[in-house]
Amino acid sequence: MSEPPGPNKRWYLERFAPPTEAPFPLEEYRERWARTRAAMAEAGVDCLIASTPESMCYLTGYAAEWYQANGPRDWVPGSCVALHVDRDEPVQFDDPEEVTLIRFTSVASDVRIGPGLGWEMLDFVVSELAALGWLRGTVGVERRAYRPRPDVAARLDAALEAAGARVVDATGLARGVRRRKSPRELAVVREAQRVADAGLAAARAAMAPGVTELEVYGEMVRAMAAAGGEVAAIPLPVLSGYRASTVHGLASRRRIEPGDVVNVDVCGVVARYHANTARCFSIGEPSPAVRDAVRRVTDAVAVVADTLRPGLPARELLATAERYYREVGLLGDEWWIGGYELGIAFPPDWVGDRFYELGTDPGEEAFLPGDVWNYEANFYLPEGAGLALCINTFAVEEDRAGFLQATPPDLVVIEA
Repeated sequence: MSEPPGPNKRWYLERFAPPTEAPFPLEEYRERWARTRAAMAEAGVDCLIASTPESMCYLTGYAAEWYQANGPRDWVPGSCVALHVDRDEPVQFDDPEEVTLIRFTSVASDVRIGPGLGWEMLDFVVSELAALGWLRGTVGVERRAYRPRPDVAARLDAALEAAGARVVDATGLARGVRRRKSPRELAVVREAQRVADAGLAAARAAMAPGVTELEVYGEMVRAMAAAGGEVAAIPLPVLSGYRASTVHGLASRRRIEPGDVVNVDVCGVVARYHANTARCFSIGEPSPAVRDAVRRVTDAVAVVADTLRPGLPARELLATAERYYREVGLLGDEWWIGGYELGIAFPPDWVGDRFYELGTDPGEEAFLPGDVWNYEANFYLPEGAGLALCINTFAVEEDRAGFLQATPPDLVVIEA
């Protein structure tokens, strides 16, 4: 049995009025609500229930460190943001523990606090939406997502249908409206790239024989935090020696040795917007064969940069890249060549909804104004040296498109 709120708790629940930390002005969010409602109308969705951290953040600015996605069975991830096609503003639902967080991160004016983390939170959300009359038509939910987890999603679907709603998957709708970024968003992405460049500079400065991968990682994260960067949605790999043969390993206690190739993959993060860059280092001068292979990998950055333009079909970019790699003799040794959409992201993933890759037909995909993508071209090196990672982020505006990084793509040789 819970006690009634004491005086301190009551003050926070009733009177706490902190300054807002929402990263954009209210006008930006109103434009997002209007775009989302237009997409809903086109898709025949009357009510959208946004339950992923990315969608909740996009619609309100709300950002948290925990979303109940993988906790105890009876701690239910029921918080969400609902938007109706005929109402200007969304309704935000959460549990009592997040009242104070909402007040300084979210721009939502209609916030409804449920009973807590239990299963009754779902009943609360459904009953509130039913009372608003929002469940009389088609309700879109984010099924192609890790949150809410499958048992919660099934129970929510059943409750919505019992209330008279027709439930459909609106994951593509929710993600699609986030694709075309506003000038304000693109400015934040550029700040995120500045943070990524600071991280790479710190990694370079920390790298030396005898230093562990984790020590390099720590200095890199410290520098990005000092530059205003936030926690990335994926752990940042620092991979050396034999561990440089993979892209998705975690930084370890392995000590860097003379002769190692070291790969570092970072995302700078500002207001949850990500910019991705990876670079290849060598501890001591590499063999001529390894240096030449890395040069051929990194020279492609200029080729791709010259190709980028607003409206560029992905098919054309891939054809240009394939022609270059074939001409320089790299094709066949690729780990992966392609890229994916970037934007708002929370752990456990920063990979966006859309992608393009060599060997897969991209259809009519094109790089449009407001887009942010990365371009990855990672190749196996000769002499068992590992991989050469080369990843860069590009943005597309109305009159131009180009890479954002300040860090040159070239191999960096660290004194051994």
